[in-house]
Amino acid sequence: MQFCYFNVQLLPVVGDGEFVGKEGYKKVFEGCNEIVGHYWEKREIEKIALESRNNFHTFKPFKITEDYASGYLKKFNQVDKLVQTYTDQTLFSADSLPASSEAYDFYFFYSFEHHILALQVGKRLPAVSVIKKIISHMLHDVSELLYPDHALSVSLLSDHGLIADLNSKASGFYNANITATFNNSFDSFSQDQKELHDELKEKGINKVQHQEKSARGGMMSGLSSFAMALLILSIPSGQATIRYLDSDTGKRESFNTDDRPVQIDVDVTEDDGKTYVSEEELNSRINVSIPRAIQKSMVSGENVNKNMALTEQENVQDAQGDMDES
Repeated sequence: MQFCYFNVQLLPVVGDGEFVGKEGYKKVFEGCNEIVGHYWEKREIEKIALESRNNFHTFKPFKITEDYASGYLKKFNQVDKLVQTYTDQTLFSADSLPASSEAYDFYFFYSFEHHILALQVGKRLPAVSVIKKIISHMLHDVSELLYPDHALSVSLLSDHGLIADLNSKASGFYNANITATFNNSFDSFSQDQKELHDELKEKGINKVQHQEKSARGGMMSGLSSFAMALLILSIPSGQATIRYLDSDTGKRESFNTDDRPVQIDVDVTEDDGKTYVSEEELNSRINVSIPRAIQKSMVSGENVNKNMALTEQENVQDAQGDMDES
């Protein structure tokens, strides 16, 4: 089962404000679940769902523990009746309760510690832009009620490797639109990016929107240092679109960080490869994948491999040390 990942966080609206922490995110999801459960029981879930392109999107009532929330995001349409195309004869009538001709469920897992929501990738999954709106829509009112001094922020964890790909392909740039904010727990930036990140955090700058553009008919030889630093910040906590000249094709191309999500395969079977794991075990495996997803959004693939190798080596050394002591 493959998952993509979204950074769902509450940021203080004033500089050096306190974060809501693990308990705060739990309260937000508990409040959301109460509302969802109420409308689900009344069979009026469409009243709180986000509507987009004739489809409704909502959470179904979900499970909450001390550490996470897990359940399903549902996408569905509504029909009152079906008619025969040529005769207009009614083939089906939904009567008092609306029905759906299409409905899809996508498993989600939200870590209160990491404030990351893992979402199952599957057929008919809404576009990234729509998913961000769904999450914001479902959590906004509860977040505002519980934490009025905080702003809800939802962004995709994009693959950091896309920056290297952009640099290798682009021989010039036409425009760049970059939006970024700060993270309340990620800390793998280089010194330059860390200074910018910490400044945003300390001054309560919730969002930075930056644009660079060439003159009409012209082309920029590169993006400014500020834009590049902001671009790196946008990978785990923002979004960027860039128009550039492809050095291989000689054509204008578009670059969008939302087009390159971090995706991780989570094994859903036991060692025999046939039996599905329990829901508890599945959640445990998804939870383990989240730090890897964060790492992939903040450092290059090469560094990920080096860091993972180093971590494995350290774990072996720790295990050997434990055995020596025993």
